[in-house]
Amino acid sequence: EGNKPYRLPVSESPFDVNGELFDDWRSALSAAGDGDTVKLMSSYELTDDDLVSIADKSSVTIDLNGYKLICGNTENAPLWLTASNADKAAVILKNGTIMLSDTPLISYAGSSPGGNGKEFDIHLENLYIGLTPGANLKNIISESSAANGVSIRSNITFEDTVIDIKRENLADNPVTALTEGSGALSVKYTFI
Repeated sequence: EGNKPYRLPVSESPFDVNGELFDDWRSALSAAGDGDTVKLMSSYELTDDDLVSIADKSSVTIDLNGYKLICGNTENAPLWLTASNADKAAVILKNGTIMLSDTPLISYAGSSPGGNGKEFDIHLENLYIGLTPGANLKNIISESSAANGVSIRSNITFEDTVIDIKRENLADNPVTALTEGSGALSVKYTFI
């Protein structure tokens, strides 16, 4: 009616992959194939049961569709990327709000020597990234495990993305810990 925005009724199943509906993050991401889009159909809070790695896909798009993904889980990141035998993977995360709690946005697991040389292209577009009340975030990007000598390369781009994280909501001395070869590379955050 007129110029008022219209949003379709909220689905009882919060995820859509190519017209098939799913009730949880794990099932939706597991069902997505190369080039598929996982679309959020309502706001959703991740739990420890939702943990799933994005692996063995050459590309996947996660469209939050204007909704909010609340990261209430404490085990791992919503974008848990694992080094598999595939050479390169692209992940696009777009169009919504992500609220972090104690876990980072992106976590890499490079514990498989078969994943050596893995490269990730991560594109964050039209997002607001903030913290849940009482958050104690230790880092925004981390590596959860790395086998000696495993190398992972990441290209992260931001387009129309706001990261609204205040120093008082972070753990003491927040860092991003990544492994380069057998030595550690640590990125410190600077807050203005």
